[in-house]
Amino acid sequence: MKPEDTAAKHLDVLTQFVIRARRVAAHSLSSWKHLDLLHTGGFEVIIGGGHPPINITQLPEEEQLESAAARVRPLFLQGDSIHYSKVLNALGYFARHHPDPELREKIKRCKVLWARTSRTVFSSYTVQGEGKPPMPDSVLFQGWLYGDLIHAGTEARQAAEGTTLQERFEAAAVMIAAVIIVTRTTFRFLEECQKAGLFKIPESAYTEPVTVTTGEIRQYMVFYIDAQGALEDDDGSRDVSEYVEWMPGMFVHRLAIDAFEEPRKAIEAERQIRKALPIGTDLTD
Repeated sequence: MKPEDTAAKHLDVLTQFVIRARRVAAHSLSSWKHLDLLHTGGFEVIIGGGHPPINITQLPEEEQLESAAARVRPLFLQGDSIHYSKVLNALGYFARHHPDPELREKIKRCKVLWARTSRTVFSSYTVQGEGKPPMPDSVLFQGWLYGDLIHAGTEARQAAEGTTLQERFEAAAVMIAAVIIVTRTTFRFLEECQKAGLFKIPESAYTEPVTVTTGEIRQYMVFYIDAQGALEDDDGSRDVSEYVEWMPGMFVHRLAIDAFEEPRKAIEAERQIRKALPIGTDLTD
């Protein structure tokens, strides 16, 4: 592969990572106030009430964690175009000749962070059932992700047999929190490399929408004329003349005018209208 092709391939990986990292950052779990505490294993302690001290670890809502898992999954899914190893390889490629050794050292630290967060390596605690060997939380996480959430009856679920849904969910919460935070760290390092002039991410990666901003579907309407010239809605139940505004060669719902700012769209709309009407129908005002 030519050097320019190799550089383009790595730049594409980093570009896609920027878009994904922005999507992860936009998720509500990324700004959840207990995220860092969950990641580090911190907890609140309640003392008093006539019982031994109680430590409490806050967990996110189940649906919140499920949607967050979907957003971060490409980063640790083997074979995905932005698997963290590919992102780190791309950063290493652009930094390989940089004179600052600290920059290359940061890449090594990022690799360590991702290795600790990898679902096949990372384990912050174990769960042990009666008469059973200890089970690392990474196995519980896989059981939740591939047995409870995405698939059913998988090997991952069988590997976590004997654990409860609650235990698997708790393990998943810790893991997803870790992935979100390491993604954030990697993104900051990418920005540092870009400022050092190692590469230039296309501006579109920073401006492309990464969240849906509307909670409604708005469809512009076009009403058709029948052979007698009456204006009716789709089921022919009532006259809709009051909702029609005439334009040269066609008529549209007044809210639809903006939809025909481009001449090509207006021409296509008129073509569809003429196709639906009897031959010889006069569409002029």
